[in-house]
Amino acid sequence: MSPSHFAILFIIVISLVPLHGYANGQGFDANKLGSSVCHLGKCPKHREEVCYCCFNDRSRCYRSLYKCVAVCNRLVH
Repeated sequence: MSPSHFAILFIIVISLVPLHGYANGQGFDANKLGSSVCHLGKCPKHREEVCYCCFNDRSRCYRSLYKCVAVCNRLVH
């Protein structure tokens, strides 16, 4: 492999590192947002399962934090 090919490959690999960090950061932001409108608890229908429920309406529970945040944000605003 010539030095110019190696340099191009190196630049491409280095440029992918911030994208990886950005993808990981999205999950953390969603958890921060979710903690303001949803709480983690046992599902009302299935006590052994864990769900995310709206703070304002505890009967609205979802297995996905993203779904809970989407629905509960509409209830708040």
